[in-house]
Amino acid sequence: MDYDGAFDLVVSATALHWLTETHLAQVYRRVYRALKPGGWFFNADHIAADDPAMQARYRDLLHEWQRANFDAGAEDWDGFWRGFAAALAQAGIPAQREVVTYWEGTDDGLPRQFHLDTLRACGFVDVAMHWQDLGEALVGARKRSAD
Repeated sequence: MDYDGAFDLVVSATALHWLTETHLAQVYRRVYRALKPGGWFFNADHIAADDPAMQARYRDLLHEWQRANFDAGAEDWDGFWRGFAAALAQAGIPAQREVVTYWEGTDDGLPRQFHLDTLRACGFVDVAMHWQDLGEALVGARKRSAD
């Protein structure tokens, strides 16, 4: 199916951090083609700091936050999968996640500057980080109004 110029808005949330630089750049190019002139793309995801020392600090703070929430009764990743399987009445789902072989990236995601530079290289304008809290961020970009 051809989606060129079909959408005013494309949104992704907590999914693209599992892609390598090459594959994420391909996705960004495809999103650009799928947007109508003037259309927007937003990606809310794990976006690493440009400085590895800062990223390590982000990761430490995240783990502290997670431990505090798990101690207070929040569900961990394994609990999510068990609950997901129970909700769908399919007990084999937690085991299926272990056989997935296409996870290429990291939980940290790619560095902030990679996203900004790659979106611009694809032709996007108005590229910006609209929100960031440690390693979580919302990056947005607009397709030029007239290509």
